[in-house]
Amino acid sequence: MTHDERLEQHMYDLLSQRGVSIKDIAHIVYDLQVDYVPHITIEQCQAHVQEVLKKREVQHAVVTGIELDMAVESGPLLAYFAGHYCARCRPLWH
Repeated sequence: MTHDERLEQHMYDLLSQRGVSIKDIAHIVYDLQVDYVPHITIEQCQAHVQEVLKKREVQHAVVTGIELDMAVESGPLLAYFAGHYCARCRPLWH
């Protein structure tokens, strides 16, 4: 398996772990586009989503976003940023 194939598989694994399917994304695309492209179908949206997810830059963005989301949910990162950010910005709130 090549590096690109491992990255793509890792992205799909992370999406699956988060409960996100390609069909879920396709439905979002459909909802956003149907007013502009009335004849669009879910199947077309799903095919386009799959093509976009083949792009390495998109895979990196998806993996980075999910990894950051998981890091924040784990607690320590959230506590660090909340304490650091809040202490620096507190004067702006008063």
